[in-house]
Amino acid sequence: MGAMRKTLWAAAIAALPAPAAAQELCAGLNRIVAAAHEPVPFASLENAPESVLPDFERPCRVHVTYATGARTFLCSQYQFAPRSLAMETLGPAVRDCLGAETLPSRPFSAVLRYRVRDLIVTVSSHCEERCHVGRSATVSVERRPEEAPAGNPQQ
Repeated sequence: MGAMRKTLWAAAIAALPAPAAAQELCAGLNRIVAAAHEPVPFASLENAPESVLPDFERPCRVHVTYATGARTFLCSQYQFAPRSLAMETLGPAVRDCLGAETLPSRPFSAVLRYRVRDLIVTVSSHCEERCHVGRSATVSVERRPEEAPAGNPQQ
């Protein structure tokens, strides 16, 4: 029993981001949150040549939902995502970096959701350690368009 507990603790510590990587993650997340509050959300990050967050190989991108006008900043890794991008590791790191409120999620869901002021941050990963090749990970930050004040309908 004691050996198993030590093995579990060692695995948990190994999965934690190194201090420099944690600082880089927090800096990237804070950059995204600041960009979310630009007059055109995420405009300064729209053509970033490299990923804003560490360990994501592909550049992050802005996605606009034309039906609602919502703008989302999306970082994704579709294959070979490192252990640091697993939802169980990345989710708590995102929450702690941003001081975010955890939102309820469905039981057994592969998605964690957080609220940071007027933003929704979603962290997801698919597959677990045994299928490293297929592991994917996504972080998205969404800012919804302002709603019209009550009694002042949009024309």
